[in-house]
Amino acid sequence: MNTDEEIIKESITYLNQNKKEFLETYTKNIEPSENRVAIFTAGMSGVGKTELATFLKEENPKLLHIDTDEIREFFRPIGYDGQNSNLYQKVASRGFSELFSHSLKRVTP
Repeated sequence: MNTDEEIIKESITYLNQNKKEFLETYTKNIEPSENRVAIFTAGMSGVGKTELATFLKEENPKLLHIDTDEIREFFRPIGYDGQNSNLYQKVASRGFSELFSHSLKRVTP
């Protein structure tokens, strides 16, 4: 059985080895744009952050919504099960950074 530390390392390795697929999974329907805007939300659980982001995404399907809960889903093939989110927090944060950086580099040709 893997220790917590081994699971965390394995998840980071998995992200690094599957980075192209990871980025494509979350950005495949997003078109590059010259005008880039970032909206960050913060607050306690249950105050409506996800509801707001979902509404904005419905109004503008080309909007990239980066959510660490959704990012964790990418790691189901290696053991994420929804109950062990603490073990996938580090890689979800790294995934967030990768997606954010990738999206900033995408500009209309």
